[in-house]
Amino acid sequence: MRSCFLSVLVFLLLVTQALADTSQFFNDLQRELEVSLQHLKIPGAIVVVENDAGSKWTGVAGVAEYPDTPMTADLSLYIASVTKTMTATIVLQLVDQGKLTLDTVLESLFPGIVVNSSKITMRHLLGMHSGLGSYLSNPQFLKILSDTPKRVWTPAELVEYSNWEVAAPGTVFDYNNANYILLGMIIEKLTGISYAENIRTRIVVPLGLQRTYVQESLQIPFPHAHGYNYDEGVLRDATYSIDPSPAGAAGSVVSTGRELMQWVKALIRGDLISSQMQKERLDLKPTANPNMTYGLGILSWNGAIGHNGEYYTYFTAWAGRYKGWYVTILCNGQALGGNDKSSALGVFFWLRDHVTFPGSSIPGVQILLMDS
Repeated sequence: MRSCFLSVLVFLLLVTQALADTSQFFNDLQRELEVSLQHLKIPGAIVVVENDAGSKWTGVAGVAEYPDTPMTADLSLYIASVTKTMTATIVLQLVDQGKLTLDTVLESLFPGIVVNSSKITMRHLLGMHSGLGSYLSNPQFLKILSDTPKRVWTPAELVEYSNWEVAAPGTVFDYNNANYILLGMIIEKLTGISYAENIRTRIVVPLGLQRTYVQESLQIPFPHAHGYNYDEGVLRDATYSIDPSPAGAAGSVVSTGRELMQWVKALIRGDLISSQMQKERLDLKPTANPNMTYGLGILSWNGAIGHNGEYYTYFTAWAGRYKGWYVTILCNGQALGGNDKSSALGVFFWLRDHVTFPGSSIPGVQILLMDS
């Protein structure tokens, strides 16, 4: 009886200490979030963290719109290339359903669409090993985009501006939006419905999301933050400056901080795909960056696993897991003096380096093997 009492007492003391540690953690996050925006020259940010025990915190800092509209947790922002995690999930679902395999070649679906289409597989596209060029590095495409930023592009047009060989398929990691534009086309071909409708029926509805969707026009239908760009001494509101079609299946989803949290938990746990496909997703391969490995639409970076995103520098995102905590960060571009470090990934790195992430707030909660 005495030993049982002591065990309960020890457990309660541990819980009390863990709760105190978590409370301090949340206070530290808010303080360093505010400092990070000043240091990184970012207008505003939304940060959401949560662990397996259900401890959660949402923090905001800065402005949603200049000069003085504050950032609030309910606002919508582009999640940029975090979209790729959703696109990859749908492709893996199609593999689960037997509509294709990871070794299916592009030629079998779109004959002659690009160079080496008979050698490029779904795995190559998902893992950024297709060896294709990118429309975003094509001077001709960039000139047209600069001259007519509100032009609506089709996925096929974007692929046309990406049709050259950078490397042999399967030989070199090369991060390239064209891979995911092609995957969006494949999703539409195999399902017979739009990419946007696939996101809705395969991601949004199963997870009970309300404000996560594919942005297909310049106007954002929900209350949203404005995105800013600082260039050559000029700060401008770039929210509605470029049509979202060039981002497509590579980066055009809009969400909120809390809904992105719901998504990243499902992503890391593998909720919407089979265990075999989750294993394939998490088969991380080396990249040119010694601190980063890349799987099938997911990356590991300095001990964190998830994905970051950048929508023309105007909106940036991070969604992932680090030391037992899911973390989502949405930012709205660059403030005065902003640069390529003015990003959600930059905020994550700042918080990682300046805040101690505690263990689970309730003893005994199992942490995934991928955590460091």
